[in-house]
Amino acid sequence: IGATNDWNENVSLVEQGRVADENITMIIVTHEMQFARDVSNKVIFMHNGIIEEAGTPEQIFEHPRSMGMIQFLSRQY
Repeated sequence: IGATNDWNENVSLVEQGRVADENITMIIVTHEMQFARDVSNKVIFMHNGIIEEAGTPEQIFEHPRSMGMIQFLSRQY
């Protein structure tokens, strides 16, 4: 699912609840880091189609290991 602002604001809470209740896996592609951080239990960072880093939101956002993720985060915050 491509996450747009409308989707985030209008549907995300309803969908998150349904997904959690039904134990469904949902893949969301977004550049909105706060949204990814708030709703994810696993984050995958890709650069040029290659997975550079994967882990919990805390691991990825608080302790990034790859230079690509470090650079990406420096532009976001």
